[in-house]
Amino acid sequence: MRVNPIRCEGVGICAHLAAELVALDPWGFPLLPTGPLTPEQVAQMRKAVNGCPRQALILDGKRA
Repeated sequence: MRVNPIRCEGVGICAHLAAELVALDPWGFPLLPTGPLTPEQVAQMRKAVNGCPRQALILDGKRA
C-alpha cells in the first residue's frame, strides 16, 4: 500500500472508508499500514483506493 504524495490533497476519504487501517496526519494526509494485510483488510483498503478522488492510493503496486 502506497500513497502518491503529489496526487494526494489530504481530502481524507480514505480514512473514512478504511477507518480501522488509515489514520490521518495533522495536515489530513493518510498514514497507511506497513505490514501484511488480511484478505478482509485488503478488501477495506480496496474501497479506500477506489474512493480516492485524486487516485493517489496504490495497492499491490497498481491502482485497485
